[in-house]
Amino acid sequence: MNTKKYIAESFERLLEKKSFKSITIQDIADESEISRVTFYRNFKDKYDLMNWVYQHELDKFKDSLIDERKSLTTTKILAEFIYSKRKYFVELFKIEGQNSFTNFLAEYSIEFTQKQLEFVFDKEAPENMMDSIVIYCYGCANYLKHWALGGYKKTPEEITKVLTENIPEKLAKYLYI
Repeated sequence: MNTKKYIAESFERLLEKKSFKSITIQDIADESEISRVTFYRNFKDKYDLMNWVYQHELDKFKDSLIDERKSLTTTKILAEFIYSKRKYFVELFKIEGQNSFTNFLAEYSIEFTQKQLEFVFDKEAPENMMDSIVIYCYGCANYLKHWALGGYKKTPEEITKVLTENIPEKLAKYLYI
């Protein structure tokens, strides 16, 4: 197993016991049985680690999902992934400010949506769609945060339905069937 993945798994275990805010780099190093130096060789800080975990998981699917017929699948995978690691994501969604997971999720989703549209148009997404992309992705990220912090009262399938039914019409005709 590579070092980053090992550190990430240790970090996830820590989040089962402690809040993100209270976890220190030393805690992560101790749980991983590595030195702080080894941690810093792999990550800038715990926010970088948090983002890497999410990005690493979704990057496994990203390339196969960037086509105009699979946006629904992408949304479902995201909801199921968050639900499968409920405690972990509750802690991440509690983080506020510039390093918040919600902002990272929105920015990652914007980039992903732009790539989907580049696939559709065979060039960069039209500029007149950018506002819709940004508003929708930030809305989705905050809705997922609300879902997680509210106790996951809806199933991943219900969340997928809500998110896909509320995509702006300007984008829907290119991203969903």
